[in-house]
Amino acid sequence: MTSVREILQNKILRELRGDALCAMRLYAGFLKGAKDASMAIIYLLELAEHLEHLCRHYMVIESIREEVEAYVARQQAEGQKRKACVASARSEPADTDREG
Repeated sequence: MTSVREILQNKILRELRGDALCAMRLYAGFLKGAKDASMAIIYLLELAEHLEHLCRHYMVIESIREEVEAYVARQQAEGQKRKACVASARSEPADTDREG
């Protein structure tokens, strides 16, 4: 069975790949229509900036995903500890008042 982590990573990679391909296709059209080399260079620089922005965007998404996974793991660990404490408290004999 595929883990949620793998599914998310694959989804993020597919989205990044799709966005990058769309950007490259758009700028390829601009490059074909460039009047001279200086315009082509300007378009290439814009493409590089756009791809860098996409990369930063998806790095932030990946960072958030990792933080959420860590938070969920901590919550699950705390839940396990609480269950263990409750189980241990129930198994201990109850103190009764002793008259003496």
